[in-house]
Amino acid sequence: MAKFKKGGGKASPAINTSALPDIIFMLLFFFMVATTSKDIDPMVKVERPKSTETVDLTPFKQRNEIDFVFIGKPLKANFGDQVRLQLDGQFGDPENIGKWKRVKVDDKGAQIENVITCLKTDKEVGYGYIYKVKEALRDVKALQVAYGAEQGKPKY
Repeated sequence: MAKFKKGGGKASPAINTSALPDIIFMLLFFFMVATTSKDIDPMVKVERPKSTETVDLTPFKQRNEIDFVFIGKPLKANFGDQVRLQLDGQFGDPENIGKWKRVKVDDKGAQIENVITCLKTDKEVGYGYIYKVKEALRDVKALQVAYGAEQGKPKY
């Protein structure tokens, strides 16, 4: 029988890292393409009401056909404690939403009738305030309105 001897001074072979940069750049490219960024941080408290029937608006959001309006009480105390309307990164009034909507639609190069306005409101906001916002949107012919809600269980 033959005797096996240990190789003694032989070093282990080096790890081949030539494909490592390719893998890293593929991962980087994948995450750059697949990740979406949040446009605006809400400056108002929005606890969405529950709904029994909801529709996912993600396909419209990806085609840039939806504008978000936040309605609720400000998160910071120095803005007061009354219900406020957040248009992009600033507070506005229901009367100003028509002008804001026209500017947003002109920037997109779309027809105002085709762009959806999604109202993300706090469940504590009264419908009177929401009605004022809807009237101002109606005045500029922005008639497609959606409401942000969470999927709830049916009551029956």
